[in-house]
Order: sequence, then structure tokens, then C-alpha cells
Amino acid sequence: MMKAPVMVKNMEHVGFSPDVLPVFGFVKIVIAAVSLVPATSFIGAILATGWMGGAISAHIRVRDPYFVQVFIPIVIWVGFGLRHQDAMHSLLGF
Repeated sequence: MMKAPVMVKNMEHVGFSPDVLPVFGFVKIVIAAVSLVPATSFIGAILATGWMGGAISAHIRVRDPYFVQVFIPIVIWVGFGLRHQDAMHSLLGF
């Protein structure tokens, strides 16, 4: 949220204006908070997956590696599944 020089450089590299950094930071904090509350963690996992989908598309557009952006949603869903096993069984149809 603080427009560090490395963040400004990276945002410009993928085609975003540095002016959106505070908004991006706020959205990330909201997604993290929603993910941490057990009653809303499913919504948080969906939002985080969507956010990382946008990050993947930005990296593909400029031909950057995007392994981390693929790995993070996998970790989020594994964590959600371990924390809410009954919900995952319902989602996966077990």
C-alpha cells in the first residue's frame, strides 16, 4: 500500500499504474480478513482464487513466469479443505 520503488517498478512492468497500489493493498487485506473468518472463509478462497487469476493473466500478457500465482490458490484451497473437511466433501461430491 506504500508505493515502495520495487512495487512501482513491478506494477509498471505488468501494465498497471502505480496509483492503484493502495487500492490493491486494501483489496488484499479485505480478502485476507474474509478468508480468516471461518464463516466467510469459502468466499475468501473464491475471492483469492479470482485475484490470483488476474495476476496470472497479467504475467502471461508480459511473458513473465507465473508459478507462484498458480501455487498460492492451490495452497489456499488445500488449507480450506483441511479446515472445513465437511464443506470440501460437499463441494467435491464425496
